[in-house]
Amino acid sequence: IELFNYTLAPQWQEKKTTSEEELNFAIMHFNNVVQSLHFVLRVHKNRFPENSAQQNTSTAAIEEQARNHFANGNFEEAANLYRHMLSQTPTRYDIECMLGLVYQNMQAFKEARAHYEHALSVAPPSLELYYNLGIVYMRLADHQQAITYFEKALKMLPGSIEILISLAEVKRATKDIQGAL
Repeated sequence: IELFNYTLAPQWQEKKTTSEEELNFAIMHFNNVVQSLHFVLRVHKNRFPENSAQQNTSTAAIEEQARNHFANGNFEEAANLYRHMLSQTPTRYDIECMLGLVYQNMQAFKEARAHYEHALSVAPPSLELYYNLGIVYMRLADHQQAITYFEKALKMLPGSIEILISLAEVKRATKDIQGAL
């Protein structure tokens, strides 16, 4: 409920009534947020253990710095820290995903694709990886690959407005007007 209030309630606080369509959209948006949180929890639960307590503390501190840089839009600094972490613990697919996200935000789509694909090769498939790969391939104008990954993401979260819009966008770019509708 707290998550719902935080993510959706501000949009409807001043409204006295909500249509069924708006409520369905809110529920789908809420489901997207919950799916994202599940992904983050799964990634952190499945992380490979570090070799020592000291390395754990050091890695955690560096990871926190990287997250802070990312949150503040300092993508180059975040990328440097995530690359350093990968050099120390190359099996951390969650770091591969974050590095892909950093590069995506820097509009370095080829680099983002490489990190997402590597993460996908060693991690269980996830909604976020499929969706982000769809976005990256769309930006690289590889429309068929973008469609493939958006469709995979849609299978994991049927009815997602965000995914449907992205899929329609890429289909429109391929002149598939019927598919875009």
